[in-house]
Amino acid sequence: MLCPCTDLECENMLQRPRLLLVDDDASFRRLVSHHLRRHFLVTEASNGEEALNRVMAITPECVLLDMEMPGWSGIETLEQMRSLPRMEHVPIIMLTGNSDRDKVIASLGAGVSDYVLKQSCNGAELVTRILHMLPQYAQA
Repeated sequence: MLCPCTDLECENMLQRPRLLLVDDDASFRRLVSHHLRRHFLVTEASNGEEALNRVMAITPECVLLDMEMPGWSGIETLEQMRSLPRMEHVPIIMLTGNSDRDKVIASLGAGVSDYVLKQSCNGAELVTRILHMLPQYAQA
């Protein structure tokens, strides 16, 4: 089957950074994904184990990770990801509705690159934060 996009569109898609979005809330994933797809190749996962499987299949340039999920928490998922050599230096942004200082400190201690409160972040801000962590793509 032939690709329905033009050669230039395909080339632009291949140059976009790969981003893994991990959140158990499907409607939140759809909303965030909608804002990010113009700038990134977005892969989604609904829990920590699924996220780790995705990381094994493709190494993303950045991960957006929900802190509170059933099964592995965001911090447990972060620790699993950071234990992989391919993920040691990949920016991981913790997304959460929880502003508890102890959890913020725990996630920073576990190796999170940034911490964003869901209720105070918009699409443009999120794109800017991600691109700031990916200077090789900032001009894209």
